[in-house]
Amino acid sequence: GSDRSEPFKLIFPARSVIISNRPTFRWESVSGATAYNVYVSDSSGQIVERSDGLTPDRRQWLLPTPLKRGEIYTWTVTALVEGKELVSPGPSAPEMRFQILSTANLARLNQLKKTRSRLALGFFYAQVGMTEEAERNFQILVRNNPRSQLADKLLREIQSWQKR
Repeated sequence: GSDRSEPFKLIFPARSVIISNRPTFRWESVSGATAYNVYVSDSSGQIVERSDGLTPDRRQWLLPTPLKRGEIYTWTVTALVEGKELVSPGPSAPEMRFQILSTANLARLNQLKKTRSRLALGFFYAQVGMTEEAERNFQILVRNNPRSQLADKLLREIQSWQKR
């Protein structure tokens, strides 16, 4: 049978820390959908942004106003199918949360980018919970330093975090 906890997949942002405070929300299309609505809520559950009746060919929505840096948000999408609303994530699924990178960490990141140190960037991304970015930087570190046991160990470690 189908998984009722998530009638359709929410793609981005997906349980992670993100840099942009105006993310573009992305989701899978739903067969037979006539409209979509996106709802973004703050940590107290208050809706802070919502789309209005997105057309069925849309599978993404750019937030019109910036969210507060450092805050945690949740988002849901409803699809109107045959007059009924499908909500994702469903009631038995975990909330789709994300956090906007804080102002202080954004400043740190911009300074680190100037150094072009894949090691420093990888550590920073791992520290703030941006594991995909950490993995990408450690992969480059391994590629540029194929004999480095440390680089290889860091890459394997961050990959093991992502499997949890």
